[in-house]
Amino acid sequence: MSDISSPNADATPPSGSAAPVPPKAPKQPWLRYVMYTLAVLGVLLLALVAVVMYENSKKPKNVAIDETEMIDSLMSSNYGKYSDEHKGWLYVGEGNRTYVVRVVQQAKPSDGAHGDELYFVTSGKPLDGEPGAMYGVFQVRAGEKEEAGKLFQISSPYRYEGTVPLTPENVRFEALSETLWAWVIKVQDGADPKLATVTVNNVVLAPNGDNIAVLAWFRASLASDPGIDCAAAETRYKSWANGESHPRAAATEAAATQGEQTESEHESEHEHEHEVDDVPLRCNDASWAYRTGPVSGAVPVPLTVTAKGVRDGVKMQEKTWKLVFDSKAFSYHVPEALTPE
Repeated sequence: MSDISSPNADATPPSGSAAPVPPKAPKQPWLRYVMYTLAVLGVLLLALVAVVMYENSKKPKNVAIDETEMIDSLMSSNYGKYSDEHKGWLYVGEGNRTYVVRVVQQAKPSDGAHGDELYFVTSGKPLDGEPGAMYGVFQVRAGEKEEAGKLFQISSPYRYEGTVPLTPENVRFEALSETLWAWVIKVQDGADPKLATVTVNNVVLAPNGDNIAVLAWFRASLASDPGIDCAAAETRYKSWANGESHPRAAATEAAATQGEQTESEHESEHEHEHEVDDVPLRCNDASWAYRTGPVSGAVPVPLTVTAKGVRDGVKMQEKTWKLVFDSKAFSYHVPEALTPE
């Protein structure tokens, strides 16, 4: 009997048969979505860049202003020829008076919506040497929309306010909002507080469309020196207010009746005494200081005004007012207490 052997499990498979294949890894579809998303974003970014470049190519370039050239041009066109002798522009104004006009203050903000803006103030002094003054305010800016790229003048060149010509320290530029600059002009009447009461008022001016608007007009200072004790000055004033004769005026009239003056001299002196002595001077040394609030947005900030000093011989109690801007009226509300007389 022969032995029957079992097959060998470790035997090599017959030639030509395939080896077992491992299973494939499962597919990851989210990778495909990520690639599609990145491709779309890239296209959108290129389109956005193209749009921005196109829009920028359509915008006018910001306008730059040559201050010297612009000021010379506007001064000549508004006031006439420049005089080397008087170092200013000669302008014939109201009453056929000739004024020497000069630029006393200027500013050039560089953050305008369409480029540079130029603000400046002129001051005119009469050649005849008599009291009197004039001034002007100017803004130069670029146009908008279809007029973009062109320069325009918005101005008020002929303002006859005050008797004392403006000086640089009497002009301030104030940013009232993110879109509005203003001039604050200190207009003065009277020069010597020993002869007459000297009043100074603040005039706030700003461009409004194609015009210059008056935003506010309020007190700045009041000064007079009677040359005597304040109590005595008040006694003298009350005597005058009650109809009693003013001592200096009475003396002048007495001198005139005694023939110490000619008729014409008397008339001239009487006019002078009327101007200076008709109302006896009282003690005044008062000020109304203002300050602006922090600029934020397009609405002009309030103005805070504080009063202190001596008025009509009495020390004032320090007081503060808040001037609020009325956008509809395009001006500040000024209380009666701050309104110049």
